[in-house]
Amino acid sequence: MESLWANSAFAEPHIVLRLKLLPYSPGHEINLCAINSPFVTGAEGRLDDFFTAVLLCAHSFEEGQKLIRRPNKVRSFCWLWGLLLRIGWKPDMFHAELSRFRGYLSTGSWSPDTNRVVSRHVQMRTLKAPRVWRLVPFLCAHLGLTESQALNFPIARANAYYAAMADKAGDIDLIGEEDNDLLDYLKKIEAQEAQKEKPWDS
Repeated sequence: MESLWANSAFAEPHIVLRLKLLPYSPGHEINLCAINSPFVTGAEGRLDDFFTAVLLCAHSFEEGQKLIRRPNKVRSFCWLWGLLLRIGWKPDMFHAELSRFRGYLSTGSWSPDTNRVVSRHVQMRTLKAPRVWRLVPFLCAHLGLTESQALNFPIARANAYYAAMADKAGDIDLIGEEDNDLLDYLKKIEAQEAQKEKPWDS
């Protein structure tokens, strides 16, 4: 379980269409939602949708906002990659790039699984704000980030911190065994020392 958290929250860099993508952040998802990208809406997509999504994820939130408002660079990027596909790319090469991008989104959006929501017996309205809009104020309040830093912070890492704090507060119950291996080992050592054994000499 620990390795899953570490490998998802601090994932290896992704390269798609020869661009090094930034860690998938709330700002990326907000920008993709702003253009109704099929990668966040689940709708059918075209080649240009794929190229545009990759380009936005290779830039910070602020840079992505500029690209959205001045789409000439986006069009040029889409035209170039469309030309490369027509000239010499094989279909399986395109599918490999698409698969890499889907892997990037999957890894970047990772969140720990929970068993249930623990009731506090308090009657309240449930807010339905999108997940990334909840993460931004959390990052600002608890990690002391600026809004700009929060918008560019990796989602998977934010989800890990968010879940860890909610788990500690008793708001959620994380799936997985308790992390007792080290504690059990230390108790065993203490018991051996209490019996006048010397566990550290072995």
